[in-house]
Amino acid sequence: MNAKVDAPPMETVEEIEQYLDELDALAKQYGEAVSALVVAAADRLSPAESIRNRRDRRAARHRLAERFPSPMNRPQSVLELENP
Repeated sequence: MNAKVDAPPMETVEEIEQYLDELDALAKQYGEAVSALVVAAADRLSPAESIRNRRDRRAARHRLAERFPSPMNRPQSVLELENP
């Protein structure tokens, strides 16, 4: 079975390791971008605003930040403490 692969030709172990490192970096960037989109969507697609909704969204953002730690999706309150 022939597989279509968009990888560059690699002959040495070093080339393969470098390619895998590049793929790993791209996967991390992709994960961070998806996390940022999830956080943004949670803010924009929420129902009518109420005190409970705000608390629920804030709690959801904190859970997301704990699960996907990244400077992009840190809660605003944490960012304000770090950058006065």
